[in-house]
Amino acid sequence: MTTTRLRLLSAALLLGLTTSGCATSSEIDMSAPYAAEFETAYQQAKSDYVREALSDGEVEAAELQDAQRHVLECLSQAGISARYETDEFGQTAMVVTGDETPEQLKADVACHGEWMGRIEELYARTTGNPANEDWDTMVAACLVRHGLAPEGYSGQDYAELSMQGAVTVDLSEGGGEQTEAAAPQILPGGADLNEGEALECQINPSS
Repeated sequence: MTTTRLRLLSAALLLGLTTSGCATSSEIDMSAPYAAEFETAYQQAKSDYVREALSDGEVEAAELQDAQRHVLECLSQAGISARYETDEFGQTAMVVTGDETPEQLKADVACHGEWMGRIEELYARTTGNPANEDWDTMVAACLVRHGLAPEGYSGQDYAELSMQGAVTVDLSEGGGEQTEAAAPQILPGGADLNEGEALECQINPSS
């Protein structure tokens, strides 16, 4: 069995990060679009490796690749077979072969805490939305630009539609199964929000 897990904007939730100590980085330009996010991530970091990667307020592709390499090596030492894959939209996901035991799940979290932290999340955000604009507004504008939604379609309209796809998930021990089917997400023009150009707008609103 192969399990695919996205490791992007949900990274902070996966790791259960909490602020540790009062570490600060004077190298972060506090006038930059993501200054606050980098400073928070730096304070939350669980290792010197992650702090070093975040200390200048930016994440280079080479830094992300190095972090991913360390994560995979760490997982391998815990007996977890995994790899990173990138789809046609540039979305990166970790693919794990087989089911992880409870001990391996703990090792998984520890490996990401030690070697990744919020590196991947901030790389995705700064490359996908450099100016740190409101994401919902950007997606809505893209949908209008592609003729998938009418003029005046707003970020709030998109947010409300996207919430219709929310599902109930059992997060208790042994859970993780979807327990409620997602509602259809159909744009005013009739297109499915999760297909074709509409899906691409949600991944890359600049398209």
